[in-house]
Amino acid sequence: MPAISLLVLFALSTLGCASSRVESADFQGDPQAVVSSEYACPNGEGASVFETRPWERGVVVVYEVRCDDSEHLSGHSVFRQVRDGWKLIDRKASNISTEEFSTTGTLVDYYFSGIDDFSVSFVDQLQEFIPHSLRRERIRPKHYYGVYGRILSPEVAAVEATFNTGETLRDEGNGGMFALTSFRAAEICEFRVLGANDQVLQHENSLIQLIGAERQSSCSR
Repeated sequence: MPAISLLVLFALSTLGCASSRVESADFQGDPQAVVSSEYACPNGEGASVFETRPWERGVVVVYEVRCDDSEHLSGHSVFRQVRDGWKLIDRKASNISTEEFSTTGTLVDYYFSGIDDFSVSFVDQLQEFIPHSLRRERIRPKHYYGVYGRILSPEVAAVEATFNTGETLRDEGNGGMFALTSFRAAEICEFRVLGANDQVLQHENSLIQLIGAERQSSCSR
């Protein structure tokens, strides 16, 4: 039997074993309720906003919590949907009063976050030899990249981001928050803050790449 056929058979058997392993959930129920209970102010005091946004593998909960003058948090939690509930795969919370949160102007505050898993396994390298009908989603790299933040000005009607995957996402900022999360992305090529009638109020090119992605920018120039 040709060597490549043996490799394909090995890859298919490995994929079959991998697909039989089902991830268990970290949480059942509503992810927004999980996050709001974790960051709720004591005795229900203060002000808070919790918003949920969809992404390709689940939901993102973005929030802003102000309990007192010394604690003013903004952040997000990324959940991936599994068979019996949700897995929390990433989260970030920053105190807005410190430099941890990137204040970028009078229109919006935003920051970047993602998961970098670009290690390609032996089975992944064989993908091109596996018939398309037999390929499994598990052999794709598991990573994402996103931009998250707050809308500061009533002039802002929406924010948009174009990722290095070619995907463009838009968030109209319900609740004064936004979350744009792209599966398999590692770079934001364009970020736009839009006003009425999609007037461009702020435009930035080729923003920070995903930490750990040691390669040239894949955004077209």
